[in-house]
Amino acid sequence: MINDLKIASPRSSNGKYVDDLTISEIVPTREVSILQNKLDTIGDWTCTNNMKLNLQKCKEMIVSFRRDIERPPPILVVENSGLESIESHKVLGLTIQNNLKWDLDIIEIVTKASKRLHILRVLKRS
Repeated sequence: MINDLKIASPRSSNGKYVDDLTISEIVPTREVSILQNKLDTIGDWTCTNNMKLNLQKCKEMIVSFRRDIERPPPILVVENSGLESIESHKVLGLTIQNNLKWDLDIIEIVTKASKRLHILRVLKRS
């Protein structure tokens, strides 16, 4: 059903997967974000289609390497609730961090691998 949601624009992109939607936007210097307009469109679309957003899963992650931020970005609102700002988010098994580093993914992979290696070592001793 999510395929009929039309929110594409030159400055933003979205990724749809079954019933999930991820929106991203590049905000040029000295310009204002248009994400709130996109969120309002999504809210209207959900009402029209008799659906409800899971507000616990609606999050915001800001990726910026600028040191001279003139003003903080406005708080994004969905159904009269401000979105929680997060530092990392898992999308299709890949953890994306707001500093664009791979630390969390590497830690997770190493942890899983070390557990499997330990099990193999124990099995060989028997």
